[in-house]
Amino acid sequence: MMIDMPLTNEVQVSQASRYAVEVTKVDLTCATQHGGSISAKFLESNVPSPSVKLEKYKTDGTMDTSFPAQNNLAGQFNNLSAGKYRVTLSYLFNSGGGGRRCEIVRDIRIESPAPIEASIGVVSANNCDGNNGKFLLKVNWVKGGSGGYQFMSTSGTGSYSPDRTFVGGWR
Repeated sequence: MMIDMPLTNEVQVSQASRYAVEVTKVDLTCATQHGGSISAKFLESNVPSPSVKLEKYKTDGTMDTSFPAQNNLAGQFNNLSAGKYRVTLSYLFNSGGGGRRCEIVRDIRIESPAPIEASIGVVSANNCDGNNGKFLLKVNWVKGGSGGYQFMSTSGTGSYSPDRTFVGGWR
């Protein structure tokens, strides 16, 4: 005996936005800073009652409630750390009443370079004869970050040469 069962499919119908948006980002240049930014805006100037909101995701994909939602009509969000964010741009759909808002949601990720790692060795110590209180270090390798490395000593003065050596003395 065969029983006919009706099939049901749930379909979500959505309306395309009437207004175009632009969402851009600036990634971090240092792994430990909070220097990322997100800019979100409507491309038309006649959007009724526009609103721009920023929220942050946790690494498990849920919303991060410890990061308070930020509302900013200008759509500029600065000093952001690395991570995934949700930008919601909304506008009043029917200005004649009802107060329904249409939302355009964009997810965007602020990237961070890998932390800088380096190997530095002492070529000659400051106590060797003829060094006159100076030391000579050599940078063996550097990785991570975003390139354009510069080296300096916080405990001494000196100069860095293109062959990856640092010559300096103690203060």
